Parts: sequence; structure tokens; C-alpha cells
Amino acid sequence: MISNSIPVWPGLDVLVLAAGQSQRLREVLGDRPKPLIDVNGDPVLVRNLRWLAGHGVSRVWINLHYGAAAIQAAIGDGHALGLQIHYSFERELLGTAGAARALAGLWRSRLLIVYGDSLLNFDLRRFLHLALNSKVETAWLTVFEPQVNPATAIAGSTLVADAEHRLLGFQETRNRTASPGDRIAAGVYCLPAAWICALPERYPLDFGQDVFPLWLEQNKLLKIYPIEGYCLGMDTPATYRQTLALIRARNLPLA
Repeated sequence: MISNSIPVWPGLDVLVLAAGQSQRLREVLGDRPKPLIDVNGDPVLVRNLRWLAGHGVSRVWINLHYGAAAIQAAIGDGHALGLQIHYSFERELLGTAGAARALAGLWRSRLLIVYGDSLLNFDLRRFLHLALNSKVETAWLTVFEPQVNPATAIAGSTLVADAEHRLLGFQETRNRTASPGDRIAAGVYCLPAAWICALPERYPLDFGQDVFPLWLEQNKLLKIYPIEGYCLGMDTPATYRQTLALIRARNLPLA
């Protein structure tokens, strides 16, 4: 049984991705960066950082590019959120995995990657207890099922896994309706730091397009973890409105 007390995660480092611009949300954001999109009075990035702090995370790195000054002004050093926050500035976008590879010398044992511009809420403690206590070196990828979890419109790929939750590959989900059993990446990964350090230093480098397929080719063990909460993507004005409507209609808990 998992204790309700706030845990400590020795050897865990955390990188929150917040470098995106999202041209498709201009009518909602104006000139603000996407991680500062408002969700019931707070930027989504603030809510995700508060969620991390509530699950025992104490130190976070955030990568920045577009709107870096605005994000720094909104978040500061993290003290108000119970966090110690450090920033990594990217003159050019390095990609989701490139952001982690560029800071590889900082990582210790495991690296938690969090996509800072999707609204997240699930039991992170349970996920980390599983990932950090794996006897075999494993990359863990959270997923949600649109037929089960609250979800906005789907974009990207379905993760294909076997009965033991080992990742086998990807299937495109664009331009089709979600099917029962679809599993979509929930934007939180727990990865061996050594695997990140071994990645090629070429940029941009993306987890979904470059890194996970590479690790599968190298016969590394990747496993999926179905979440019980939600991951709500807000990539367009329509999915942003859909997110707010879901929060109201289902009274979804917010960090």
C-alpha cells in the first residue's frame, strides 16, 4: 500500500517542457506562450508545477524558448509553489528529447519528463513508485484511453503494447475517430538517465519521432502505464474550449 504522506524521490530529476509557441492558439493566447494559457484563473504550467509539488517533487528544470521572459515572470524561482526551479534557455528549439539531451550532464539516475502545456492530473506517486522500483532498466510512458479518461480531440499516435504493457510501436491517430482500447501518450515519462546521455547530440530531437523508435530498435524495454486521471491537450481554440467544458461538466479536480 502507498502511504498518503508526501514521498521523497532520491535520484529523480524533473524536466518540464515549456518551450512551445503554438501558432494555432493565437486567438486565445495573444502574444503569450502556450504554457501560460489560462485554466480557471491559473496558467496551465502553474497548475502542473503545483501538481508536481503536491506529489513530492522539490526541484524542477524548465526549458524555455518562445515567451521565456513571460514564463519566468509568472513562475519565478518556484518558491511560491514549493519548488526550486531552474531554467534552460534554447536559442533555437531543440525538440522534446533534445531539451533533455542538452542537459544530460545534470541528470542522475532517472529523469521525469512532463509536458508542461497539457493539463495533467493523476496519481503521480503510484506511477513513480512503480517506475523507480523496476528491477529491470525500463522507460515508462504514461498513456490514457479516450474511451475511459476525460479527453479532448486526439492528435498524434496511439501507443501499441502487448498484454504485459511492453511498448511495441505506434499507430497514427490523425483524421480518425478513437477506437476502444486506443492508448494515447499522456505527456509524462520516467526514463533512465543513462539512456538520455547516450542519445546522439543532434537537434531537433523528438521523443515520439526519434527517440522511442530508436530505443525499440535497440531492444530496450519500454512500458506503458495507463493513468486513472486525465491529460487534456489544448492545441487549438476548439480543444481549449473543450477542456474548459469538461472541467465544468465533470467537476474535474484541478491542482
